[in-house]
Amino acid sequence: YFCILAVTAVFLIRFLYNNDGSDVVNMIDITLDLDGMRKVILIFAAVPFNANFCIEYNSRVTNMCVLRSNIKKYVNSNLIMMIVSSFAVTFIGLLLATAILSLNKPFYIICSDQTEPMPYGVFLKNGLPIVYSLIRIFIYSVSNSMWAVSGAAVSAIIPNSFVAICTPYIFSYIIEKITMTLPDYLNLYYLTLSRDILGTGVVITFIYTIFIFILLSAAFSYIFKEFVIRRITNEIV
Repeated sequence: YFCILAVTAVFLIRFLYNNDGSDVVNMIDITLDLDGMRKVILIFAAVPFNANFCIEYNSRVTNMCVLRSNIKKYVNSNLIMMIVSSFAVTFIGLLLATAILSLNKPFYIICSDQTEPMPYGVFLKNGLPIVYSLIRIFIYSVSNSMWAVSGAAVSAIIPNSFVAICTPYIFSYIIEKITMTLPDYLNLYYLTLSRDILGTGVVITFIYTIFIFILLSAAFSYIFKEFVIRRITNEIV
């Protein structure tokens, strides 16, 4: 709960001191487009469960958990809780902030000369700003889940709580910078910002974006599983 409220606070404080958003949709765009804001939220998303394996492993609780069930169930439960918690912290925190801002700000102001961000800007043009905002927040939340799993992968190699929480922050900067040299459809920075990387419309772009983040999450999950299973098996044997 603390991390959800922290995400909400980060969003609100940004506009408490810099009231530069004309409406709620504009504020969401500003927040998600700023690297600094996105990375701070990412840290809070990683806090609830990323360090769980490290804490249990270093306190020797892991062996007890494994003996009561089995290694694969233990690893899978850690991954599921990590993915769900990081997504929930980001998604619920930003939704709560959006709801609070909408109490004293117009949700969306239509401007005739305004160019809407594509591809999801089509929802703004069709009078569906809530759908536009939900999609942007959802994609960003999924990306945070993926970065959280990257932290888990490294923490399985180096079982340290600080490493588990800070790795997503570091990896997101480094890997995003690397992928910026690749074609747009492989640019994680553009994918996180809901950019029009395919030029094929809303549905295909959305499915492709989520697929890429799921694929990377699966890769990091595999690394986490392999190193955790190897580490625990060696100790039990």
